[in-house]
Amino acid sequence: MWLWIHLITWIILLLVLAMALFTDAKHRTPFVMIARVGYVVMIVSGYLLTTVAFNRNPALTVLKLLLAFGFIGLAEISSAHAGKLTVSPKWRWLVLGCCVLVGLVGFLLAQGRPFMHY
Repeated sequence: MWLWIHLITWIILLLVLAMALFTDAKHRTPFVMIARVGYVVMIVSGYLLTTVAFNRNPALTVLKLLLAFGFIGLAEISSAHAGKLTVSPKWRWLVLGCCVLVGLVGFLLAQGRPFMHY
């Protein structure tokens, strides 16, 4: 169940961040707030999943944690810049690319679950 919550929240977070980064400043605030709620859900569900993943692959688990917290910081920095209208297109794609990278590492860490079972 926690894996599904984590996965669905990641997909929603990817979409919400894309909307927050590519909309004008007047309509950006709701997307940023939804993203922040998503971070909390991701941290809680990720903590619960980490206990299982660490036993299976400790190095990849630590890498995923570092990438995830780095991504949250990067997304928050981009939100702060977006409020000032100074976000470059390269920065926007960097944030979305980092979100995808964290998701791929998480999918690798989960060994393809919930879609593939080895």
